[in-house]
Amino acid sequence: AAVRGEGPVIVTADDGLRAVAMGIAAETSAREHRVVTMAELGL
Repeated sequence: AAVRGEGPVIVTADDGLRAVAMGIAAETSAREHRVVTMAELGL
């Protein structure tokens, strides 16, 4: 329902942390030409 705009979207601090970690992983991967895992970033 939330996808169609019919309900609330609940976002937590953990969601934000994971989003930032994905960005860091993407930048590191592009810069170093390698796979970066979430475990490597502590998640």
